[in-house]
Amino acid sequence: MDKTGIYWDRAVVLQYSKQKISQASIKFKTLVFLLIVVVMTLLDNVSLKNSIESMNSWDVIFDILDNKNIQLYFFLFFFLSYVFDVCHDKHAPHYIMLRLRRKTNWLYAKIGSLLALGMVYTLLFTGLVCLLALLFQGYDSSWSQGVSALWHGTYAPFVTPVKASGMIFVRYLLGVWLVSILYLLIYTWSKKHRNTKAMLAVAVVLFANGILKANFFLQFVPFLGIESSYLAFLTVYADALSVVFVFNAGPVAGIALMMLLLRLTIKNLEF
Repeated sequence: MDKTGIYWDRAVVLQYSKQKISQASIKFKTLVFLLIVVVMTLLDNVSLKNSIESMNSWDVIFDILDNKNIQLYFFLFFFLSYVFDVCHDKHAPHYIMLRLRRKTNWLYAKIGSLLALGMVYTLLFTGLVCLLALLFQGYDSSWSQGVSALWHGTYAPFVTPVKASGMIFVRYLLGVWLVSILYLLIYTWSKKHRNTKAMLAVAVVLFANGILKANFFLQFVPFLGIESSYLAFLTVYADALSVVFVFNAGPVAGIALMMLLLRLTIKNLEF
């Protein structure tokens, strides 16, 4: 292919990716998502005030972000509505393929859209929770005096709140990337009822993470372990970097493997 064709392919892929991200994000559901996050953070702040004597912004942040039920059944499930918009091309697949010229361009556009949207979505959620917590409680560089009464108090002596928040962010980001690429993989491989099958596959993974312990995934299916409560293993491993590597290497490998499978099997895609 000559340089003109390559530049055309890149331009079309980029344009298509921007279109899918815009289609998925600029909707009423985004406002609903933001409203839910605001109300959830406000209620959590009030609840913590009534339950412990001394608290700060980190207690609000980790009471929400280190709650695997919120991560799995709200944060990730809500994100599936955006993934649906990106993956589903409605009634114009032949026109789209004509513009993209090759199936691989379609695949690259989808993957690029999902990765970019996942990053923005994660930053939006974690950033808004942190911002609201700071507005409610102000900033403090250390854990609160009442942290021992909360779940994250189990690992608070082993890590600073700033470093722990970075570990949580990594887990949330890998979670959205893994479920979105898994959705795309099942969607691409299916010939009928694509979105239904993809949604069911992701739901199984999310409920399995909610029911089974993180240690189970580490031992048997590390590439599917995405729930956020892995910070509790700071009490077992020597340092934070060891926990980040041990528990997140699996999801990273899972994402890479699914992307490779998508690339190898894209020729079988039917529109």
